[in-house]
Amino acid sequence: MPTLALKKEKKMRILILLAFVMFSSVTNAQSLICEGATATIAYGSKSPWGYESVSFTIKNARASVTRQYKYVWFSMACLANPSGKKLLVYQAYCSGSSCRDLDNWGIIDPVSLKFLLEPTDDNSSKAQAIMGSTLKPLK
Repeated sequence: MPTLALKKEKKMRILILLAFVMFSSVTNAQSLICEGATATIAYGSKSPWGYESVSFTIKNARASVTRQYKYVWFSMACLANPSGKKLLVYQAYCSGSSCRDLDNWGIIDPVSLKFLLEPTDDNSSKAQAIMGSTLKPLK
């Protein structure tokens, strides 16, 4: 019959294994604040071709939104348009010879949490219209 110490050791090993499995898929996270909204970005492991997975949640006092992407290069920033309105601007692109890393813009109003633009392979002109100027790739 196992002793109490062996049972506790076995439970501890199981807990450590579960914690490792839960946190091994996310290697890096960052947060930024824009107009009272907090964007939390969780990056999965990174390969030469980009991140395995990226998810972000944006929360303000009224609501929250979440998006997930797989196999992308991803960056986000809080940028102001010429009238001074701050917006969450991000890029999610695959970064291969057929990918368009000067496009693939996403723009979110941090107050309403409305997605003004979703990433696509040909949306730099739409991003420019919203932001009032040409956007440089985010790093």
